[in-house]
Amino acid sequence: MATTEMKDALKRAKNKNEYARIAAVNMVLNKNIDVDTVADGFCVSRGTVYAWLAAYDRNGLDGLADDARPGRPPPFVSRAQLEEIIGGAKRFTALGFVELVDKRTGVKYSEQYGHRLLRSPASRSRRPFG
Repeated sequence: MATTEMKDALKRAKNKNEYARIAAVNMVLNKNIDVDTVADGFCVSRGTVYAWLAAYDRNGLDGLADDARPGRPPPFVSRAQLEEIIGGAKRFTALGFVELVDKRTGVKYSEQYGHRLLRSPASRSRRPFG
């Protein structure tokens, strides 16, 4: 593949892992850097680089994209929802806060995560008791 196409693909990479795969394949194919050097540079095995090259040979740049990961997505409450919940009270305990989030949104968070959310910039004035 032409170097300009690889450069464009690097700019469009969705995350650092995809970027690394594209960059490694580019180094081997377009810059004639040997697989051992590329593997050492990216701290992966030679087999991994060869797997990336094989995926590229089979499917082009699409072969280097991240696959969807199985499993349930993590629960999510938007910042706007959290600000709305926080806006209705002066102070919370972390446990009281996560119970309120569960009641209003159906999303269950741990008490520890409630502490983290209450320490976020959106809730600076409503720190937990104690």
